[in-house]
Amino acid sequence: MTAESIPAKQMWWARIRACGLRAGALATDSIAALLVVAAAVVTLAATTDSPATQPAPARPVRRIVSLAPNLTEILFALDLGDRVVGVTDYCDYPPAAARKPRVGGYVNPNLEAILALDPDLALATPNIGNREGVLKLQALGVDFLVVETPTLTALADAIRQVAARAGEPERGVALAAKLEAEIAARRERFAAFPATRALLVFSHEPLIAAGPGTLFDEMLRAAGGTNLAAGMGPYPHLSLEQVVTLAPEAIVDTAMTATGPSDAKFWQRLATVPAVRDGRVCAPAADPILRPGPRVVEGIRLLADCLHPDASRNDGGAAPRSSPAAVIPTEPGP
Repeated sequence: MTAESIPAKQMWWARIRACGLRAGALATDSIAALLVVAAAVVTLAATTDSPATQPAPARPVRRIVSLAPNLTEILFALDLGDRVVGVTDYCDYPPAAARKPRVGGYVNPNLEAILALDPDLALATPNIGNREGVLKLQALGVDFLVVETPTLTALADAIRQVAARAGEPERGVALAAKLEAEIAARRERFAAFPATRALLVFSHEPLIAAGPGTLFDEMLRAAGGTNLAAGMGPYPHLSLEQVVTLAPEAIVDTAMTATGPSDAKFWQRLATVPAVRDGRVCAPAADPILRPGPRVVEGIRLLADCLHPDASRNDGGAAPRSSPAAVIPTEPGP
């Protein structure tokens, strides 16, 4: 049984539930709901052991189930992919992860499928939908590690934490140090350019942006942006009038990654906003930005494509991008 107590975890999930979310809300408006959950998590006191105090595994960890795409990416980056025996339906990176047995969704894991895999360790992130399942699996003896990644610092800690629980602490120390160094290098590079007034948007209805105290705010600032939502809550709901008043020079719209350029009509009504007027609304590949995992450096670079395209294109020595940021046409249609 994990060192985390079930009563403590029940209190943790109860505090998230206090946000007023229902599990069904995740299915109908998953991005918005998950972001509200993330906002709640930012305010929680940590209930997991720190990397320095992670207990050594009671038995060798050879079979791991991951219940979140970002945790799956962390496991593979730690070269633990051969130990992963089950992942969620949404775990699609790296490609090898997509070939692993499926254990249900991010918010509705299949308990029978997980038990059938006989894991030595299961990893999860806090969300409304999997609360009951996690507690039931713990009660049945499944060793769980619940991992939070609300900030870049917490992400590095999570990498060390996962590696330590898997019995490979040195790998975690090395990967976290590499990640921190690469983030610092990107931050230093883009700090040399005039900051771009920007918004990072997750959904349109409601219009939700990245606010202060979040990993996404940190990424936007590391890419050389001034976050115009910095004076608001962690995931503020904006009105179109507020966007006009804020007058962003660039808008990074992760919602349009899924909906496609046709959804650019959403922005056409805001022709006076500098980002719209100047054709600087863009839809980068969303996963490296939205998944708090080893690809956040790529996510920062994709953000920089929108904020400082010339500087980003000449980012010498950087690893190749998986996908460039797509500039969305915002001219009014016929």
